[in-house]
Amino acid sequence: MILLRLFIEFLTISAFSIGGGYAMIPLIRQRMVDIGFLTSQQITDIIAISEMTPGPFAINSATFTGVKVGGIIGGIVATFGVVVPSLVLATVIAKYYFKLKGNGTFESVLKGIRPVSLALISSAVVGLAMESLYHGGINFDIIAIVICVIVFVLMRYFKAQPVLLLLLSGVLGTVLYSVI
Repeated sequence: MILLRLFIEFLTISAFSIGGGYAMIPLIRQRMVDIGFLTSQQITDIIAISEMTPGPFAINSATFTGVKVGGIIGGIVATFGVVVPSLVLATVIAKYYFKLKGNGTFESVLKGIRPVSLALISSAVVGLAMESLYHGGINFDIIAIVICVIVFVLMRYFKAQPVLLLLLSGVLGTVLYSVI
């Protein structure tokens, strides 16, 4: 029953997440926590791991979630669930895109979808920031905020490579959290 539920949940999440893997984060967080499969902290950890590992974010997060909830078979089932809608939609779009390109209605639909994608991704960013930097009340995680600011400055103003920033963040986190 858990495997069927995993499949249906990730099929639904994938079908209604327009904008890619990051747009799925709010839906994954809401559904997995509401069902009781994972805690909010576990979702944040899965997102961090999915971001660091090679491959598409949506598939990585579905696989890690599935493995956590239902073992290896759960990972396979969740991954299959997240892939099916994209596979079907990409096939249909590939078949009809050039016929519909230039169609006013089709172009309007695409323009209407863009703000939804932005809102979903923005929601994921705010949710992750709150989970990572803020712990309720007036309790901010100062170390996480310092690491976040350092990484932002290095990325924005010095164009540092994301892989190096991930490594730097891991080292800084290990050092700062073990000392303080």
